[in-house]
Amino acid sequence: EEEEEDGDRKLGTKLDTLGDLADTLESEITRVQRDEAAFALEQTKDQRQKAEAVRAQHRLWEGALKTRIRLQAPVKIAATLPRPHTYPLFRKRDDKVRAAFDRAASATLSTLHHLVTIQHSLMSKSKAFRGKEGGGGAPP
Repeated sequence: EEEEEDGDRKLGTKLDTLGDLADTLESEITRVQRDEAAFALEQTKDQRQKAEAVRAQHRLWEGALKTRIRLQAPVKIAATLPRPHTYPLFRKRDDKVRAAFDRAASATLSTLHHLVTIQHSLMSKSKAFRGKEGGGGAPP
């Protein structure tokens, strides 16, 4: 009988050890499943951010392309205008031409000022330029 009780005790100890091992394995499996779910969620967030960045880049390129297309006609026309070295000849010939040159120069300077103002405004709103340009703002 003593051998039988000793065998039962050993069997009980082994069963307790196996039960503890099963509990440990079950908790480990649960932890790994939680970690995998968290990793999958993080991967999904990263992929979503990348997709949004690609869409933004695509919109930017489309805008640049449309702007380039719109500017082709004015650039083509500007290429047919007289070159700067001929301006003095035109200015001397006619007062109307001189006045037109002066108005064109004034309008050009005003346009350049507005473009620089827009550039500074855009740069101040861009995260990429905020630290580099000291906050942007209007040009001096």
